[in-house]
Amino acid sequence: MSKRRRSIDPEFVEWLQSEKNLKERSSRDVKSHLLRADEIIDVDDMTLREPEVTYGLSKSEKYQELPSSTKSHLKRAVRLYKEYLGEKLKDVNKKIFNLFW
Repeated sequence: MSKRRRSIDPEFVEWLQSEKNLKERSSRDVKSHLLRADEIIDVDDMTLREPEVTYGLSKSEKYQELPSSTKSHLKRAVRLYKEYLGEKLKDVNKKIFNLFW
């Protein structure tokens, strides 16, 4: 059974372009790969680290059938998304901290 496709925060694509200097097409490709990876693992699970991501993907028969270049793109997309979420969380924490100090 396949997971329901969901949308990715539009700010992620903007972040890829501004913070990672990706062109529009490249950032859309990353988003597409992220959505594909999300069909296999929960990309929003902040507890997943690199080894767990790789292991979670590798358990999937769908992933195993992919060319190695596509596998790399999926892992890179998840890695970039984790970085984005981490930075977004830091920004939220700073705003909360500033509210109370």
